[in-house]
Amino acid sequence: MAVSYLYPVMDQPNLTVLTEAVVQRVVIEKAKAVGVAFTWNGQQHVVRAHHEVVLSLGAFNTPRTLMLSGIGEENELRRLGIPAISALPGVGANFQDHTLVATCLFEANEPFESRNNKAEATLFWGSQSGQATPDIQPFLIEMPHLSDVHRSYAAANTWSLSPAIIRPQSRGRLRLRSADPADDLSLEWSPLGTSEEMRILRAATELCRHIGNSSEMRPFVRRELLPGAAYAENLTDFIRNGVTSYGHASCTAKMGRDAMSVVDSRLKVYGVDNLRIADASIMPNITLGNTMAPCVLIGERLGEILSTTNG
Repeated sequence: MAVSYLYPVMDQPNLTVLTEAVVQRVVIEKAKAVGVAFTWNGQQHVVRAHHEVVLSLGAFNTPRTLMLSGIGEENELRRLGIPAISALPGVGANFQDHTLVATCLFEANEPFESRNNKAEATLFWGSQSGQATPDIQPFLIEMPHLSDVHRSYAAANTWSLSPAIIRPQSRGRLRLRSADPADDLSLEWSPLGTSEEMRILRAATELCRHIGNSSEMRPFVRRELLPGAAYAENLTDFIRNGVTSYGHASCTAKMGRDAMSVVDSRLKVYGVDNLRIADASIMPNITLGNTMAPCVLIGERLGEILSTTNG
């Protein structure tokens, strides 16, 4: 994306790119975003905005920055001694991610070389017959892709088929641990919060095992390592020990009109003038597939909005 969008305009005088700069908060005066405070090269800086401030920090750091700026659930801000500028209880709420199990692991018959990004094959499928749309997305990864619990199974000549849910039912919430911008966030999220999610992941795991052990894959498989004999028929423990994130965090500053919404249809943050958000946090619900392309579309849409006369 940087090659397509950023590189061609790097020499424009109205663009400055600072690497390793860390945003701390939006500077807000009289309910209006007027700049951004950040650290760079060990120094504190403030950039003033002539027109608007746009946050595009992702589903973790966008709500973090909003809360540090006084935008969020009022009681949470008060608890940390942050003055509330806009009481928006939806900031940090509605966290969603595609839940992945790391992973069904297979040993290859002979050495192989991982290519390109090592994960270029996937499929969308239904966990049961009669579904109008898919709810699982297994991914083939040309290397061992494992959770901490399963790390000991990593070995040469192994590859993965990772089961995943793309219609998650579980919702989470991000909270600040303190008013220190350098402090870690707290994430309250149970990716296996419902029996239905476990059923879907069991179906996805069985599908991955069926594919990996099929006659068509025999030239590439010596044996199944995981779940394999280690878990026999106990797929529940295998899933619980392998469950992790797909890396598609989203929905923590959602667009909408209800009390839990953070931005409107033009990506403006409620209660603060001249502040917009353009990243995965504004999704009301996570997309079925990978989130990168939708994030590009969100950026494109913001560009269209900003280019219009009325914004």
